[in-house]
Amino acid sequence: MRRVTADNGPPRGQGYRWARFGLLGSGFGGDMAMSGSASEGRDDQTGHQGPTITSLNMYKNMNVCKDVMVGPLETGLRERAKADRRRQITAAACDLLETGGLAGLTMRALSDAAGLSVPTIYNLIGGRDQVLVAVMERVGSEFDARLAALSSAPVDRCFEIADEIVAALTAYPYVSRALIAEGLAPTLGDGRWPLMRRYGAALRAAIGEAGESGDLDAEVPPNLLVEHLTAMTAGRFIHWANSDLHDDPNANQFRAALAHGIAITLVGVADDAAAPVLRRRLLEAEASLSPKST
Repeated sequence: MRRVTADNGPPRGQGYRWARFGLLGSGFGGDMAMSGSASEGRDDQTGHQGPTITSLNMYKNMNVCKDVMVGPLETGLRERAKADRRRQITAAACDLLETGGLAGLTMRALSDAAGLSVPTIYNLIGGRDQVLVAVMERVGSEFDARLAALSSAPVDRCFEIADEIVAALTAYPYVSRALIAEGLAPTLGDGRWPLMRRYGAALRAAIGEAGESGDLDAEVPPNLLVEHLTAMTAGRFIHWANSDLHDDPNANQFRAALAHGIAITLVGVADDAAAPVLRRRLLEAEASLSPKST
């Protein structure tokens, strides 16, 4: 049997069998092709005609096959591991904030609580500001699930969406206060915060449906109404976070303020059937609001 060298390549019969089973050729790219000097030659053992290839191309082919088969699996496992570590970081941050407030959330304390190095936290999430936003985003999946369960008429659904965003924003009150204290409030109203983007998208869908059904004036662009409502929501959230939490422990004032804002925004573009319902909601919200929060 002939010895394989870099000059003469593997036995021609073996090269023929590789080619026949699709391990060679143009399917893996240009550098997978036969060597330019390949010529038809008879297999010393089988008598078949087969191309002569170089051992360099053989090893390239085998490595590419390995990368094609293993690469996506390894990538998926790495991404899942990163997601697990991000959840580990945000869970530890929640514990630190709830027990020690904003002062208790340092990168060193977070590293110790999460069991990860400080550089790893920076690589996976970022600095403390990004960690704070990531903590608030923990409620995002739950918020999405609750939105998916809403099935009321479009105008009523706007108020239900507002109730759900209040529940999401107030799930971690000390984190909410930290967001405001760290000067991150601008990220709430301009659409950069994913939770607020989902809130705006849900409102946009409900208002769009209300326009199609005739409950609201379809000529008023939904985006304008949504921008106003999103900014109003961010403002009320900042007001709630800056106030004494004991003044509104269950966020009822926050919730009533959003209902008031939605009602007063939509009543001006409502049809004759929807307008009385919105006026009733407006009066109910006004009755619920305390004098100092109006």
